[in-house]
Amino acid sequence: MYSRFHERFVHIAFTAGVLAKGIWGAMETAGSIFLVFASATLLARITAAFTAAEFSDGFLTTAVTETIGGPSGDVRLFGIIYLLLHGIVNLILSLGLLRHRLWAFPTAIAIISSVAAYQTYQFAMSASVFVAGLTLFDMVMVWLIWHKWQHLLAPNTH
Repeated sequence: MYSRFHERFVHIAFTAGVLAKGIWGAMETAGSIFLVFASATLLARITAAFTAAEFSDGFLTTAVTETIGGPSGDVRLFGIIYLLLHGIVNLILSLGLLRHRLWAFPTAIAIISSVAAYQTYQFAMSASVFVAGLTLFDMVMVWLIWHKWQHLLAPNTH
């Protein structure tokens, strides 16, 4: 059905995308652990360093720093749990996909599609180019995962 070149390109894109998701999952997991141990002062300094170039207005930088850098216990706990769970899910799915575990393919498609649907809602509310890019990447990943899954299920193709 497809040429060898096409299949090779899809395989490389699939592998690169899954590795990117896995690395991102590892970074999210590490970030959640960092949030557990980081002080509010350290978080405020890091936030100020990252937002200073983006927001030159002193008021806006201060507001962002206070909101992100010194989160209340509930906000901080939510961030830790979100990053930890999202990171672990990305890591498990990435490992399953790279090892061609058949359970990982429909699971990844369902989870990534759900996240992409939420990101589409977020994009509609914020018109963020970053969210649009993430959503596009996720939708390409869904297609790549589906394609690889079909390739693995087809007889005499691997």
